[in-house]
Amino acid sequence: MSVKCSYAASAGQLTAWYGTSRTEMEWDDNQEPTAADHGDVLYDIGKSDTIGRYMVARRNITPGEVVFTDQPAVIGPDNAAIPMCLVCWRKVSGNYKCRMCGWPLCGDACRETKAHGKECVIFQERESKVEVTSFGKPNRIYDAILPLRVLLLKLTNKKVYRLVCLLMDHKENQSPAQQRRQA
Repeated sequence: MSVKCSYAASAGQLTAWYGTSRTEMEWDDNQEPTAADHGDVLYDIGKSDTIGRYMVARRNITPGEVVFTDQPAVIGPDNAAIPMCLVCWRKVSGNYKCRMCGWPLCGDACRETKAHGKECVIFQERESKVEVTSFGKPNRIYDAILPLRVLLLKLTNKKVYRLVCLLMDHKENQSPAQQRRQA
C-alpha cells in the first residue's frame, strides 16, 4: 500500500524555507527499515509478529565493541515544561522575546539560529504572536514544540521522518488497563 502525505504550507513559503515548493511525498508503508537505512552497521533488522522488530548481529561482536550509535530525530521540551529557550534549553525569565514570533529566548544568538528561524516562520504565518506570561512554573504551550519538530521532518529530513513513522508502539499487546495508564 502506498501512502501519500501532504502538509498545509504555501508553495511560496516552502520555496523560501527549502528552495522547493514540493508539498507531497510518497513511500510504501509496507517497506520495513533495513540496516542500509543506518549506514555501515554490524546488524541486520528482522521482524516478528510476536515481538516486532529486532536486531541480529552480522558477526561475533567483541566485549566493549560499539554496536551502534544513534542521534535523536528531534529534541524538544517535555510536557508541561517550565519556560525555556527553545534553542539552548536554558530557563528564561521573559526579559527577551523574539520580536517576530514572541517566543521567550536567551537573546539574539539563539534567535538568529537556523533552527529557530524555521519555527519562527511558522508562528509568524499564524499572524498571532506567542504569549508566555508566567515564568518559573510549567506552561502547556511548550507541549506543541516537540510534535511540531517531528512534523517539520516531513520538510527537512524525509528519511528520518519515514523512520519515525515506522516506530512501533505495541499497544495491541497491552491490556486495556495499561493503555489507560499511558493516556
